[in-house]
Amino acid sequence: MGISTDDHKTQCEFADKLGAPYPMIADDVGTIANLYDVAWPFLGRTRRVTFLVDDSGIVRGVFNHEFMIDRHRERVLETLRKMRRDAPPI
Repeated sequence: MGISTDDHKTQCEFADKLGAPYPMIADDVGTIANLYDVAWPFLGRTRRVTFLVDDSGIVRGVFNHEFMIDRHRERVLETLRKMRRDAPPI
């Protein structure tokens, strides 16, 4: 799922534009951001952080690349591919 401190309307517009195949959640008061400790101190903004969580609820990767978005995306995708390879057969 995608979570952002944008409001619900902005999240919906972003999800539509992106064609996101996953739910998007608006955290406009920052409750989830605070729980995951992704706020920039004193700036009132959140960092760009991706948490990869497996089906058992175990965090398998945490990625934080504010300015290198391509690197962020590639590292996330690389870890997802590894998670799929390592997953037990159904």
